[in-house]
Amino acid sequence: MAGLRDWMIEHRRELIVRLLLISAGGLYVYLFSYTTSPLYPKYYFGDAAEFLTIGKAWTTGKIPYKDFFDHKGPAIYFINMLGFMLTGTKTGVFVIQCIFMAVTANVLFSMGKLRSNSSAYGGILVAMCLLILRGNYGEGNYVDEYCLTFVAASAYYQLKWFYNRTEKHSPYTAAFYGAAFGFCAMMRVTNAILVCAGVLIIAITLLIGREYKNLLQNAVGFVIGFALVTVPFGVYFGVHGCFQDYIFAAFTYNFDYKANIGRWIDGANADTLRNFGNLYVSYFCGLAAALLAFGRKSYLLSFWLIISFVLETYLFFGGALFVQYPQVCLPQAAILLNEVYMLRFEEEEGMIKAVALGGMLIPCYLSLTQRVPEFMNVYRNCHVEEFHYGAYESLLAQVPEEERDSLMAYGDNRFKGIYLAFDFMPAYKYYAIQEWKASFSDYVKEDTHAVFMNGDAKWILTAGNTSVIQDVLDQRYEVCETVEDYVLFRLVH
Repeated sequence: MAGLRDWMIEHRRELIVRLLLISAGGLYVYLFSYTTSPLYPKYYFGDAAEFLTIGKAWTTGKIPYKDFFDHKGPAIYFINMLGFMLTGTKTGVFVIQCIFMAVTANVLFSMGKLRSNSSAYGGILVAMCLLILRGNYGEGNYVDEYCLTFVAASAYYQLKWFYNRTEKHSPYTAAFYGAAFGFCAMMRVTNAILVCAGVLIIAITLLIGREYKNLLQNAVGFVIGFALVTVPFGVYFGVHGCFQDYIFAAFTYNFDYKANIGRWIDGANADTLRNFGNLYVSYFCGLAAALLAFGRKSYLLSFWLIISFVLETYLFFGGALFVQYPQVCLPQAAILLNEVYMLRFEEEEGMIKAVALGGMLIPCYLSLTQRVPEFMNVYRNCHVEEFHYGAYESLLAQVPEEERDSLMAYGDNRFKGIYLAFDFMPAYKYYAIQEWKASFSDYVKEDTHAVFMNGDAKWILTAGNTSVIQDVLDQRYEVCETVEDYVLFRLVH
């Protein structure tokens, strides 16, 4: 006990900073996770609303992929399910987010400690990283937010090995890399780029050093870590008779999605490119850090970051320009700050240090002055006396309360949060943005049509395009009322 007390006294400043970071992580989620924070009780919009809907449904006995279709991995629904189990509301998800963000902040602090014993430097590093993250955090409760914690922790261990390279690498740490990769695979597998690039460089280094036994031990550890995370999900869905549905939705469908989503760069203009530059800051940090590391002859670290940058470039330029994607690149911003910190204030290094630091301070300033204050507008909008989700509310009011669970919303993004906002469960498997999801897969298109054609939902509320099920609406339903482009249909036969 005396030894522990002496250690705590010696490290009291660091302990205080880490406790402050735990609080800062919670405050960050409280202010900026509009979809889950108690500060915004009526906010039910965006992708997070889908995750919350499936999570809530899972607590009632419904099963993802079998009873609800979406194309993310099961871990995001599992976390949302745990949140509802904790509190019965989305606030439980908020609590889990706070834990993840607190861990992420402390891991980033530890990355700074690898280069400096100064707690002040570590705190500044975390503050700058969180400001950069604000541009990619979106509405909160995205898959990238949870993956970031595992990616950052893996990056910390990999960075530590690159800084203080030894002949061997711990198999236990490799097991953590496997768990991190597995967790990302159970969310969105491409989020693990930084982890996998580090594993590749470490494996090649061990191979060149003829550390065959250690390489095998690391490979076994990686596989065990991966299996510990992924196998339970596979077993669960297998036991419930929907393993194939799980594989299709979480993996196979995404190949079609990737092939058909289209590349944002093909139609980019000056505004789009400017937006890309403003929001993908941590992605560019990886390249800058690689160049600085190469300049000081830290080649393995440089190769790790270059491989990551190349793979990220392929990913980010090969699909849609979604703001949340670069969240998992945030450790690269911390690594760049470490590289800048190591530069001297003399001659050319001083100039590089000033330019690099200035380049990072600009997005931090923009975030602090523009993106951080956004939460006040969202708060005001969510607390107006006459808050409305849309003109469809008058149509929804015509559906008897006892028949709400026999109601389907069919349309675009406007309906993503309807089930949560009005407290009812979807009647069918394809419950949100059906036309959009059907556009990437012939199977999903045909199955969506079959489900609606053979189903018994008494009511269908539509918005926008309904081409996939238009014949179903024409043959089996009658129009009750129309408001703007919202239409309420009632089953007739």
